[in-house]
Parts: sequence; C-alpha cells; structure tokens
Amino acid sequence: MPKSTDQNKRFRLFIAIPLPDQIKEKIVQELELPKQYRSVKMDQFHITLLFLGDVEKSLINSLKTELANTIQGFSSFSLTIDHTGCFPPMKEKAHPFSDPKIIYVSGNKGSKKVTELANQIRNGFFKLGFQDKKAFRYHITIARLKYPTHNNFQLPQLEPAEFTVDRIILYQSTLTPQGPIYQELSQTNLK
Repeated sequence: MPKSTDQNKRFRLFIAIPLPDQIKEKIVQELELPKQYRSVKMDQFHITLLFLGDVEKSLINSLKTELANTIQGFSSFSLTIDHTGCFPPMKEKAHPFSDPKIIYVSGNKGSKKVTELANQIRNGFFKLGFQDKKAFRYHITIARLKYPTHNNFQLPQLEPAEFTVDRIILYQSTLTPQGPIYQELSQTNLK
C-alpha cells in the first residue's frame, strides 16, 4: 500500500456563515430542548452554505481564492432568527409520534438574501466539480436526536433576534468520538 504524502492528505471542508456570540448565547439561554435530544455545542453553531466533503490539501488555496472571487461584490445583510423547526418536518413524518432527527433555528427576514448567497457560492463551486446534493435551506442545527421516545412534543419557542452577515468562513471539520471539531481555514468579508 503506498504511503500517503502530506500533499495527498484530505480534509473534510464546508463553507458557512459564523454566528455572533450574542446570537449563540441567546439560542442556548432561550431554548429548552426535549430530553431525547443532544444539544449542538454553542461554538459549533453556523449556517452551512455548501458542504464540500473530503478535499485534497493541495486544493485548499484554490478554494480560498474561488470563494473570494465568487462572493466578490456581495454586500453584507441582516438576517433574523425567529422560529424553530425540525428535520424531517413533523407534518411529513411517516408516523405522527416518530421523533425528528434534527431541531434547528431559522428566520424569515433575510432568508432570500442568504439563499441568494448560498446559490451564488454553489454555482461558483459547481464549476470546480463540487455539488451539494441537498437544496439549500437556511437553518442552524441546535440539537440531534439521541434516542427515540415516540412521544409527541412541541418545538421550543424563540424570541426574534437580528444580526449582520458580514463574512463567510471556509471550515475544516475533524470528526472525533466526542463530536466534530471545526477549524477556520479562511475568512472572506462581504462588502
């Protein structure tokens, strides 16, 4: 078996919007989650725009350049968080008492702008051979199902808050038994 060189090393990458600390703290303080869910760590809250998957180390600088070029001219904008939701949505579940796998936070104001940004990035990276098979849907994952209880529950309520999206991050995700660890590889500011 050939030895892997440092240049052939692969990294799990994604492009995302980071959240301001006050928004992260608000989410954690306001939301009481059902006991069958494991909370996502506050420092891991983000809005994924494009999941790139496992990428060779030698391509990272090209990806940083492509990200900067793709969003060049895109202005900063306001985004809200104002409600919670789940995947799969409760009305689409196969059984009325099956537990959704994911609980998320989302919002209405700015959702068209964030979708436009995600699509611009996806179109730019599609030319490089990257394609996310899932359609973009603005959400911040806050909890994942630990164990099913098959009990019906109400989604937690959230008071609205607004923040400015002014930068995009290329992250590396390292999977560990304790959960993923995210490392910022580059930051690109919106004008």
